[in-house]
Amino acid sequence: MDKNISKAVREFFKESMPAEVEKMARLAGWDLYSGPMTYCEECGVDDLSDCSCEIKYPGFQEAVGIVAEWVDDNVHTLYVEEDSGCVMTREPEGEWLNEECEECDEEDGGVYHEPMPYYQLERADIVKILFDPELASYLR
Repeated sequence: MDKNISKAVREFFKESMPAEVEKMARLAGWDLYSGPMTYCEECGVDDLSDCSCEIKYPGFQEAVGIVAEWVDDNVHTLYVEEDSGCVMTREPEGEWLNEECEECDEEDGGVYHEPMPYYQLERADIVKILFDPELASYLR
């Protein structure tokens, strides 16, 4: 996947992804690679049951559930223009423009312009961009 496309998708979701989802995804990814979390990285307690943070890590299964629920509600097919990186929720369409040109005659009623080249990204592609690849396999 093109780095610019990935960047555009991450920017598109940056504002809409709640802090809880971001934290759950990050800690679940950590959990996958390092084993079960027993301490809190933010408040420094050695036992998660003593954690005083506003958003507490509930463990891998619950964290994946929180992230998966957000993904189900928010991640759908996207379309990203190749050149501009513009992210759209609807597939781009061409359009008829009423303009005079050398290739058409007046009876044509205008010229059809194809949409700019774009990528169609399905949910699985977007999940791989937004989250750790290993964690993404749990979110499909």
